[in-house]
Amino acid sequence: MRLVKLLAASLALTISGAAAADGYVVNLQPGNAGVVRGHAGLHAVDARTEGALVRIVAPGLEFDERGTIRVLVMNRGDEPFEFGPDDVTLTLADGTELKQLPMAEYERAYGIITREQNRMAAVNMQTRNSLSSIGQMPSGSNATPADSGDVSAVSQRANETGLPGDTTLNAIYEVLMPEMVASGAASGGYLVFEMPEQAKAAASDIPLTIAVRTGDEEHRFTGLLKWRR
Repeated sequence: MRLVKLLAASLALTISGAAAADGYVVNLQPGNAGVVRGHAGLHAVDARTEGALVRIVAPGLEFDERGTIRVLVMNRGDEPFEFGPDDVTLTLADGTELKQLPMAEYERAYGIITREQNRMAAVNMQTRNSLSSIGQMPSGSNATPADSGDVSAVSQRANETGLPGDTTLNAIYEVLMPEMVASGAASGGYLVFEMPEQAKAAASDIPLTIAVRTGDEEHRFTGLLKWRR
């Protein structure tokens, strides 16, 4: 279950807005279209060509071990192209390429969570069936808690209870996955990257280049991993 907790911290908390006490934050530099700014430091930069529209979104959150950006693309050309995490590269000024959280970790966590949810769903079903049977027992029996009408309330709570791992699963569904993008269609998602030890130890601003490939095109964005105390 350590992996599930790791992903919950890396994805669910990062995406929902939790921030570290200090560390780095992705700061995108304006492109030809400027910067689109949102709440609490969230901002985005666009690149537009005849073949594609690409938007990089920086959440404005501080991080130490892992950072997150969101990459969205729209196919403006006539031919479909495949787009996924392998089409996005993040490079520091010294040439270091930032590693992405491996897809295998998402897949493994997905398997762990769904297996646990299936088990819990079976337990919940057994509980509801048992409560229903108790509720149908004749008045005056030793059944509890049927005699005060609590069975229906408990059964309703069982139906409404969320299964463990829902938050992490929702975050996994938002992660950038390989997908064929048809003409006129859009795709994208969150990309989680890991900070190298030397960069974490630098505790200073680090120039960052983000390259995004859409079919035969490459779009380049510049920014900073900005250090905040």
